[in-house]
Amino acid sequence: MQTDLIGFTTTFASILALHLFNNNKTVTYKILFFTCFLITTAATILTQSRGSVIGLFSSFIILCFANKRNVIFIVLAALLIFLMPGMSDRIKNESFIKDVRIKVNRLTLEIIKDHPVTGIGFGMEIYGNKNIIDLEKLNRQLPPEYQQNDPIVVYPHNTILDIAVRTGIIGVALFLYILITSLWMLWRTLKLKKDEYFRSWAICLFACFVSYMIPAFFADATFGPVAVVFYTMLAMITILWNLARQEKTKGIISSS
Repeated sequence: MQTDLIGFTTTFASILALHLFNNNKTVTYKILFFTCFLITTAATILTQSRGSVIGLFSSFIILCFANKRNVIFIVLAALLIFLMPGMSDRIKNESFIKDVRIKVNRLTLEIIKDHPVTGIGFGMEIYGNKNIIDLEKLNRQLPPEYQQNDPIVVYPHNTILDIAVRTGIIGVALFLYILITSLWMLWRTLKLKKDEYFRSWAICLFACFVSYMIPAFFADATFGPVAVVFYTMLAMITILWNLARQEKTKGIISSS
């Protein structure tokens, strides 16, 4: 895996480890899950991927709504960042402003303007195919401050824009519908079931969702192991929602 994609899997693992740590009473399991949490959190920070680090901390903040004591783990993760050499330079404001992804996104938007409805076609090699898209010509049309120097990056560094440029408005609308439906399932789970089991899992999976979407704005996250994490998360959300519906149905039948 590329370094900036490792955080998708390790952050997902960190959230699950922290959730299971909080929901297990056995000391042995607590030690095991805490160890897993430390390893995967350290691995996420060591990638020095700013998107992954932001996603990691955002997910931990969300987990505090399930258990306020999780703030301790936010502090622990912050200490790991300050102890990691070179990480402080990566999170400076200047590095965000000068990031090449801004130029890449601007070039991608120019292509979307030319192919708004159906996109350029689905395929990982189409974006950089000179017979289909003249990236150099489009790059020269941009303001000087947004032009890329040779070589031009031949793929978007943004999942939403990546889908939009390849499948157009139609494709990105369907993808956003999937995301919105997943959030709706989590909301319905919280509304249907008030007990701690469903509440904690709903918050945990919402944290997983956020931890995926934030770095997805800085990378292409729809292929390989990253896509497996995404599909696994969607499957877990669907399973939790179905369990909540079944429990609700059983409660109605037993009361009647």
